Amino acid sequence: MYDVLVIGGGHAGVEAAAAASRIGVHVGLITFEKDALARLSCNPAMGGTAKGQLIKEVDAFGGLMAIATDLSAIQYRMLNRSKGPAVWSPRAQVDRETYTKEIVNLFSERYPSIDIIEDEAVGIVAENNAVSGVICRGKDNPIAARNVILCSGTFLRGLCHVGDYNWSSGRFDENPSNDLSDWLASAGFPLLRFKTGTPPRVIKDSIDFSKFEEQPSDEDHWFFSNEISSRVLPQHVCWRTRTVPESHAIIRNNIVRSPLFNGSIQSTGPRYCPSIEDKVVRFPEREQQHIIFEPEGIGHPWLYVNGFSSSLPEDVQIGALRVIPGCEDIEFGRPGYAIEYDVIPTSELKPTLETRRLSGLYLAGQICGTSGYEEAAVQGIVAAVNAAHSVTDKREFRLKRSDGYTGVLIDDLCTLSINEPYRMFTSRAEYRLLLRQDNAEERLHSIAYDYGLIPRERFEQIQSMLHDKQRWIERLHSVRIPRGMVCANDRDPERVESAAHLLTRSDVTLSGLLDKLDGTLSHDLPSNQSLLNSVETEITYSGYLDRQKREIQRLQEQEEKIIPDNIDFSVIPGISSEARQKLMLHKPATLGMASRIAGITPSDLAILLVYLKKHYYLLNHS
Repeated sequence: MYDVLVIGGGHAGVEAAAAASRIGVHVGLITFEKDALARLSCNPAMGGTAKGQLIKEVDAFGGLMAIATDLSAIQYRMLNRSKGPAVWSPRAQVDRETYTKEIVNLFSERYPSIDIIEDEAVGIVAENNAVSGVICRGKDNPIAARNVILCSGTFLRGLCHVGDYNWSSGRFDENPSNDLSDWLASAGFPLLRFKTGTPPRVIKDSIDFSKFEEQPSDEDHWFFSNEISSRVLPQHVCWRTRTVPESHAIIRNNIVRSPLFNGSIQSTGPRYCPSIEDKVVRFPEREQQHIIFEPEGIGHPWLYVNGFSSSLPEDVQIGALRVIPGCEDIEFGRPGYAIEYDVIPTSELKPTLETRRLSGLYLAGQICGTSGYEEAAVQGIVAAVNAAHSVTDKREFRLKRSDGYTGVLIDDLCTLSINEPYRMFTSRAEYRLLLRQDNAEERLHSIAYDYGLIPRERFEQIQSMLHDKQRWIERLHSVRIPRGMVCANDRDPERVESAAHLLTRSDVTLSGLLDKLDGTLSHDLPSNQSLLNSVETEITYSGYLDRQKREIQRLQEQEEKIIPDNIDFSVIPGISSEARQKLMLHKPATLGMASRIAGITPSDLAILLVYLKKHYYLLNHS
């Protein structure tokens, strides 16, 4: 009998199994192929805008994604450096095969107690509306389990498209999971149909790179994982270019051959990661679109054409690329393709990622309507912690929007009607200055330790780092110096101010202060670069940070007022019909979640609050 049985060995499944194992319960993982764990089915890159923050949070929870990224990275880039640190986002190009090998190695070395079962799950056994096991194609009897986490990716009735040709596949040339999808439908789960896509892979030797712009790795060395302190693999460049008007003309002239536009694909695709044909149709005024040629890995003959996702026929894809300077002789390793797959509406989910319909069944990843490796990974962790603790101490693991991007993601899934693949952006986080990529451990280490996700040694290391950070902040507030020492052409150079106050000026940096004061400021304090960067951000943006913290405090009382599970929204008098329908659909766990559901007005919330006070005793979440 497994305490937690995970279906699917993608990013959600791997992080779910590992997290449950860290907590100390008996874990099994069902996957088609044990040597293909966390296979990069699309882009050979990790992180990016907001996604990099999610990887940092995976690392803060003790996960594997950040470590494997650093061990396989062949290019590092910190995005959005021209903007404030609230939106700085780490991204790494990785060697595709090395990434999977590192995940497999980490999994076997750190979690030897997890049973990896190479098989196909075709159904779930349920008794009295609760999970009791999983039916596998290769087993005579079901595998017994107290909780099941379903991380099916794009495999549920997966259907790939290239032009007018389509075939059943979970990923390119991998079998889909049709039987499991049929079982979900028979169990009463409503199924939606989503679509995603991937660009062509092209032969590197068929391209003239002299006509492209090189994009090198960052010179400064930073890392996703707290365990990594140096670059492991040689760094490689990517190459940037643009499509040309002739490319768009070829696409327009063949748009009726696209399954997106001729009716072959009727499912919903990602608005924020459209195909090249979608871009050409939606933005006819743009004569060029950025594309980036990214290495699939060290010595790999293929390049990934980022920005050119397509399901057009192969001859159209290659024709639209060959009119671009440098691509005249381009050859394909594999054409781009679209894939349709089943998802379960998020109205079926509790904030714990347990399904409302079947106790003990948790969902994570693309089955929840999200897109991306990183979104899947954090969902896997949330589902695993809740599944594991349902066996041990019955505590629920719920992150607030002010805790991290993970909290934003889960809250969005539970309050928004997800009708297209969901992708995380920094703009979705109202407290993004507090939820920076550089302070994920600082924000989350206490929660991670409390729920058994990180060991005491790591918790104490982070506490020590925070102590050092506080000493730096106190030193900067206590040291007073003349403004003229660090501020050129200052109108009042003799005026003495604290170093902390001077750092709030745009023309003063911490490195500049350290140079000017020649060691007196940093005496007996640790001075590693990541610590100094964190200190400088904390001081420079202290006013904004304090304002966000006060706003969070004001909203906390409403956010934590719990709505009982057994409430019948249909009998509440006075609320609008739309509000009643939305409340019955989403079943918000707190008043704060109810306030973020589209269609719920302040008047509806006031009526709901009065009803709760009258018929229940409204408890604050502790």
